[in-house]
Amino acid sequence: MIIDQLMKVLPIGARIPKPKKDSDYRVHRWGLDNLGKSKLVYSFPSNASPIESHKKTIKEDEIIKSHERLETTGKLTTAWYSGKFPEIYSHSPCNFTTIGGLFVKLGIARYEKAGLYVKV
Repeated sequence: MIIDQLMKVLPIGARIPKPKKDSDYRVHRWGLDNLGKSKLVYSFPSNASPIESHKKTIKEDEIIKSHERLETTGKLTTAWYSGKFPEIYSHSPCNFTTIGGLFVKLGIARYEKAGLYVKV
């Protein structure tokens, strides 16, 4: 299962690759949501204070459906992601590049250009 693979490759504190090379996104923790499904909590620096960090969550469903899309079409696009998860995308658009970064770290995708990850 993709979640188990990611947990092995990305332990707590691991850097998540992002298109902007200077970005410092990291795995804060893996956990379970209220329904008992896996989730990733990741952190990134605050623009207001370099010593503070923000945290966001990516649920298992986002990762699994994005992985299925990458596997079946050979690509993962912002257009697809924002259409599939409109509510999430409206307040957490960076989840798209974070999921892409997870797949890059796993070695199953590469960043092609803005809004596009392709299967390797």
